[in-house]
Amino acid sequence: MLLLRPSPGQCVDRQVILRLKIHEAAKRNLESRQFAEEHQALQAYLEKYWFPSINQNQRREFALYSRQLSKVNRALWDLEDDIRRLKALSPNGRERETRRIVSIAFAIPEFNDDRARLVDKINALFKVIAQEKLYLTTAKATGRGNQRLPVKLRPKAQS
Repeated sequence: MLLLRPSPGQCVDRQVILRLKIHEAAKRNLESRQFAEEHQALQAYLEKYWFPSINQNQRREFALYSRQLSKVNRALWDLEDDIRRLKALSPNGRERETRRIVSIAFAIPEFNDDRARLVDKINALFKVIAQEKLYLTTAKATGRGNQRLPVKLRPKAQS
């Protein structure tokens, strides 16, 4: 997240994740004040800097995309919990669960793509163009056969 001026989509995505953390903390009887405070700070930021620039119809779209983003992030949360449970199995247990592991492995990037599209839709309501997702893609989409192309390179970790 940009520290000085996060996009509305980044704010909402973070708020959704914070609500998930608050909910999960409550289920486990854990402290969640820091999550609630960050959520409130993001809401105040949205209301001060972003909401004045959109009309009522756009606010309804904003609410719709926010609800959809919440569902996508919940699905991701659940899939990641599933993969953690499967990871804790014995090697034989994991082997028996190979199909489930593979289905989760394929589902997570799909949901992350949905998440990025929703963040982009929220940003578009505010006329913000921000590249939210950069990743390796198949070259088939770019017309270069099956070669994988790096879209964003990460700096190498220093030893």
